[in-house]
Amino acid sequence: PLEKTVSDFLEENVQGHEMTKIAAMHVKNHYAKFSGKTDSITIASEIRPSRCVMKNDGISPCLTAKMGTGGNNVPVIVELERKLTVRECLRLMGFPDEYKIRESNYQSYKQIGNSVVVPIVASIASKVIKKII
Repeated sequence: PLEKTVSDFLEENVQGHEMTKIAAMHVKNHYAKFSGKTDSITIASEIRPSRCVMKNDGISPCLTAKMGTGGNNVPVIVELERKLTVRECLRLMGFPDEYKIRESNYQSYKQIGNSVVVPIVASIASKVIKKII
């Protein structure tokens, strides 16, 4: 069972991360056809006119380097009508809040999408070390 969900990693009172009007239109069109849980936040990703991946199972969509290319590639929280922040993406990837990253959003999003999930790497490294010793 999940110990934490996407909701556990979100910041409060976020400003400056609103969806574009085009993304909002695409999300609205696809959300009308989406049937999922109603007690959880919905994350939309891969937002395009022809498709939009919707999830509300508490699990983050894959965070890719495409987030750094602009457009509508950063996942959005449908109910809050905003994109995930750089800090939220870092948290989802297992980085501590003390981790410092340059606040150039596009470059930061790209670096996050090219990174690996820190707790997963630590777990694998631990198992490898046990096998070696």
